[in-house]
Amino acid sequence: MNSFDKMKYTSICHQGDYNKVVSYLTEFDDSHELLDKYKNIFEGDEYSLKTEDERINLFLRSYEDFLKWMLKTNPTTVEAENAIVQKLKPFFPSLGFVSKVSKKLAYALMYIYVPMFFKKHGYHAQFDTFDIYPSLRLWRNEVTRNEIVELPDGKVNMEVIEMDGIITRGWADYLSMGKTGTGGWVTKKGCTYFKEKYDTESDVFKVSLLKHEGQHFLDKKNHRKMKSTDLEFRAKLVELIYHNEMNTFFYFLQNAPATDDRSHPHFYAERKIIQGLSMKIFGTDWETSHEAWEAKRNEIPIAAHELLDEHSKKLVGWNGKSFVI
Repeated sequence: MNSFDKMKYTSICHQGDYNKVVSYLTEFDDSHELLDKYKNIFEGDEYSLKTEDERINLFLRSYEDFLKWMLKTNPTTVEAENAIVQKLKPFFPSLGFVSKVSKKLAYALMYIYVPMFFKKHGYHAQFDTFDIYPSLRLWRNEVTRNEIVELPDGKVNMEVIEMDGIITRGWADYLSMGKTGTGGWVTKKGCTYFKEKYDTESDVFKVSLLKHEGQHFLDKKNHRKMKSTDLEFRAKLVELIYHNEMNTFFYFLQNAPATDDRSHPHFYAERKIIQGLSMKIFGTDWETSHEAWEAKRNEIPIAAHELLDEHSKKLVGWNGKSFVI
């Protein structure tokens, strides 16, 4: 019997496939309680997203019904976006008319309508497509401050919003029963993060959150048309430049897919990073041995910096109409 691997479990959750999650959990004798919880929610009539406001709960139940369908059936991104408009249009009457004219426009309006709906009831929300699927982040309170973050290309002063009172962090959070999901994201002025998920003195917060999102903030400011795959490639390299331990690197190694697939920007970026580091450090296309990487751990930040510099050089004169990696 294999032992439960948290990194593998969260990686499967990020693929957005309920059936794969359940299949993985059935490999372990001690996962019956968690499996029962999954089946009660996904195959029964239980709901896990709740507040004290019944008007919001009506919305959340409809949203959960959509999530259950989406994560069990694995639709395309466009199919999922069209489906959520149909599911939630009773809360936004004008969407019914707009969707008859343009399904794409109707979905785009959700980016505005959903946060406005929750704001009326005293909550903060963000709605958009995260990776491949529509995703709602919902929280109760927030506090804003400024942070100066050191990056390979210098320091950046950015606004940081601390969010508290989590209701949901998105579809990966929902599928993983809170074990993984969005920790924060870049904004026009800086970034956000969920207070309950971070120790602000930890390396994870200072590097995987602040420096990662700080690099996004800088790149979006300097290259407005940069694609998600390139943004993630650069931000994840920054993590490897500054991290003092190997957990982040091994997470990238385990997550990296076997083939190129830009529809999953995070996984695609991790694949390109492992390929690039393998060539620089080992002279091979793909090194899988943990022992080999451990022996070369001091070379990883240096090689990651070289990959970032090489990517930056490709941006000189870049027209913004193509992928860089």
